[in-house]
Amino acid sequence: MSTTKVKKYKYTFFYPDFEYGVDENTEIKINKIKVDKQGGWYNEGMAQLGSIIENAGWEVDLVDILYPYPKEKILEEIEKRKPDVIGIGVRTDVYQYCEKLAGWLAGKGIHVMAGSYHASLFPEKVINWKGIDSLIVGEAELPMMEFLKRWPNLGDYKIGSFWFKTKNGNIIKNKPIGLIEDLDTLPLPKFDLFDFENLLSSRSNSVIALITRGCPYKCTYCWNNYHSSIYPKGVKYVRYRSAKNAIEYLKGLMNTFPKVERFRFLDDILPVYQSWRNELKELYLREVNIPFSCNYRANFMDEATAKFLKEMGCIYIFFGVESGNQEILDKVLKRNLKKEVVVKAFKACKKVGIKIGSYNMVGLPFETPKTALDTIKFNAILKPNHIFAGIYCPYPKTELDEMSINAGFYDPEKPRKKYVNVQMKDYKEDMILFNMCYFREFKNMYMIAYIFPKPISTILEKFIDSIYYSKLVPRNFLSALKLKVREVRGNIYYYIKYNFPFLYRTGQHLLGK
Repeated sequence: MSTTKVKKYKYTFFYPDFEYGVDENTEIKINKIKVDKQGGWYNEGMAQLGSIIENAGWEVDLVDILYPYPKEKILEEIEKRKPDVIGIGVRTDVYQYCEKLAGWLAGKGIHVMAGSYHASLFPEKVINWKGIDSLIVGEAELPMMEFLKRWPNLGDYKIGSFWFKTKNGNIIKNKPIGLIEDLDTLPLPKFDLFDFENLLSSRSNSVIALITRGCPYKCTYCWNNYHSSIYPKGVKYVRYRSAKNAIEYLKGLMNTFPKVERFRFLDDILPVYQSWRNELKELYLREVNIPFSCNYRANFMDEATAKFLKEMGCIYIFFGVESGNQEILDKVLKRNLKKEVVVKAFKACKKVGIKIGSYNMVGLPFETPKTALDTIKFNAILKPNHIFAGIYCPYPKTELDEMSINAGFYDPEKPRKKYVNVQMKDYKEDMILFNMCYFREFKNMYMIAYIFPKPISTILEKFIDSIYYSKLVPRNFLSALKLKVREVRGNIYYYIKYNFPFLYRTGQHLLGK
């Protein structure tokens, strides 16, 4: 009796995983790609799809492109792995390299699929790249399941959320289908798709975790607005794993990377439902019980919540402050959040001993030097343990991106600059860059001033204001100096993290991070 051996298909992810973006030139060559640091970051989407593909009976692996591999190395990987389908994770900041990569794969007899943010934002452009056969718009699990069932006979190409380029060059565009609303029905991500031992992001023995999807808020700068809008009305966009399933997820991460000492939850907001979090806390302390950090929204934070998270093991919470000017918060960012609520949230965390990170944006559309100074002064009042102050850059197809374009502040057709992309008459590029570079220094000066009683604090505040606004301050020189210092410091930080992780972890613990 003879048996017919069924071919086992193979899917290979190609993940351009270097940390920094590319040269501003649109006609890019490999030797002109600027990569200051080698990458190495866990990608939840690929790990989740990896388990979907494996459950369908396929082999699946990953080419983690830690720096811009040349064509010869890419072709070597193809020859070694011999995949039937290649999936390229197209991140916006490295899309030019991804386009080159797709071109190298053309004519190899391999179906090449694009996914991730850039493919969802610009499907019309990505589907026309040389070498691309298909792409997925939005979340990929449901469409991928259907694709795997049909392969290799795709028939009429009617698979929801997929765009296909047929052999005769026609483009077939399928509308996005619904989402997997019950995350517990998903298999656990294929964590071992990634080599955690050698990932840059795991050098501190901390790993990224995501137990929810989506955000209920409509902030104008966020991708969630656009992403939720592409799905049919009534689709449940904000979803979270059950407490039991979340614990199984975390234990899966721990089994894959036993060295893990800390979780970094990247969820937009951990669920605030009392019954869910009570169950999670009980299971977490019994079965996981390692420190963690997370993001939170100030209007959900009170003393009881802060105490709850502290008891569960939270050591750091990151809040989106974004601006210290209420008008900017209300009309430009549409944060639906009052400053006094943020103050109360910070006080609650400090009271129980949770350290705080403050996210801020500089150079927002319609911002002025004065409203930017409001943000600096607000952080002096909040006194976070760590401040992140980045220059705003329009994210494609967000509401704030459209506002920037319509106001004439930003031209999406021009190559992006490294730092300042929103150009405003009343808030010059040199001032924006200076504010970003010296945000912490001015915050510290105001923080010292506010220690003193009035009227001394008022006099000191006005004196610091005069320095901030003074035309005698050589802003361009000081900014260039600060950026160079940051570059040197960043290179040292990276070198230690990559080559001497023990020293890096020791430093992090001493700093309480």
